[in-house]
Amino acid sequence: MLKPTIINANGRKLKIGNYDTEEKTWYIDRDKSRHFMRKIESWGLDETMYKFLKNEGMLMVVIRDYNTEERWEIDVDDIENHKRYLHFKNLNGKTDHKTQIFIAEKYWNKS
Repeated sequence: MLKPTIINANGRKLKIGNYDTEEKTWYIDRDKSRHFMRKIESWGLDETMYKFLKNEGMLMVVIRDYNTEERWEIDVDDIENHKRYLHFKNLNGKTDHKTQIFIAEKYWNKS
């Protein structure tokens, strides 16, 4: 069964993907040109949602670029072994975004 994964961001609810409760897989659709951190060649995941789904037994994360249909997948063990945390602040020094977990693209399997 697919369940939407929704976060609160700047007072808005945003759907950031779907979690398949049977496959234990988090599916995320993104535009790589906008959501890929080119400076560190990494994909980012919302830390709060990741931790919640991991506690629910998540085994895999799949990101699909909705423009090119390219897919990247990674299992939770590889995320745990290679994750980096980044915090982003605006010019006023306030945090606009939640903490993000980044995993270098080289650790993802492209399909």
